Amino acid sequence: ANYTMPQLRSLYDTTMAFVVQIEQSTGKTDYTLRGALFNQLKLFLEKYHQAQTTKLVSTLNHELWKNAEISAARHAALVDVATGKGVSLVLSHDQSVGADTAAPLKQLTLPTASFRVVWSLVLGAGAMQAANLKSISAKHLGLASQSLEVIVAYIPHIKCQLSALLTQRQKLLLDDLDKVLQDYVEHNGKIFGKFISIVEDQIMKQFLEHIDRDVDYDDPTLVLPTAPLKGIAQNTVKLYQVLSPVLPPLQMQAVFSRVFDMLEHKMPSCFKAVQPHTAAGKRRVVADVVAFVDSFHELRGVVDLRGDQLVAHFKSSYE
Repeated sequence: ANYTMPQLRSLYDTTMAFVVQIEQSTGKTDYTLRGALFNQLKLFLEKYHQAQTTKLVSTLNHELWKNAEISAARHAALVDVATGKGVSLVLSHDQSVGADTAAPLKQLTLPTASFRVVWSLVLGAGAMQAANLKSISAKHLGLASQSLEVIVAYIPHIKCQLSALLTQRQKLLLDDLDKVLQDYVEHNGKIFGKFISIVEDQIMKQFLEHIDRDVDYDDPTLVLPTAPLKGIAQNTVKLYQVLSPVLPPLQMQAVFSRVFDMLEHKMPSCFKAVQPHTAAGKRRVVADVVAFVDSFHELRGVVDLRGDQLVAHFKSSYE
């Protein structure tokens, strides 16, 4: 028979109550009945785990990399877990979830944070093929990062609630959750690294690759910011606009602080071949960088631009 988790719990409680009554009547512990019950329970859990694994694989294979909707019932249960109220076994019954008539939610809102997620956490060619994507965009990465953040946020709650149900010896198994947590944190860090790579490899290097030939800083009619620096600023702001609806403010701060750290350290080397012949030309290089920093006015107050350090470097080099 195919039982849901709540049905199994009810069957187990009823059967165990029967076993306890027999033991009370005989004055002996019936290891045979208990063993048979535990073996049946073990077989069910193994089958249940296999079914859930198969379902997860199917979900990953059909991932569309779109913002996943969350049923009101599941959202309420997830909030209960995060606030220490426990896990609702009803949610393991798909019919109960499917019968929810309330409008689905676009994001998971917890007391401490909100998340927009996709259900796939896989990056790389496999994810691209599964979702029929020509490329994985910054938005895809942002949604994947949020999905990882959800798991990172929940693992401590899951560990705490499991700890209350386990023996002291069994609690040693919970150390594996710490390893899982670290894996998710590292995976999320790699996604952040992807954002930096987008700006460095696809934006900064593209526009500055031939800046010594593309821009004549000795030209008195030169318009600032020059096309290369204007292109970097516009595309970086565009990345910000793509990610801001997906990532929360703290993550945006973390991502773009690293972006501007990278610009501060990598941009000067791109200007090594830029050597204006006139003092006015050298001043235009500095003015170009100042105009470049000012181009990020939309981001001020949201992320730390650290533009002063970049400008200071160019002033020391060209003035």
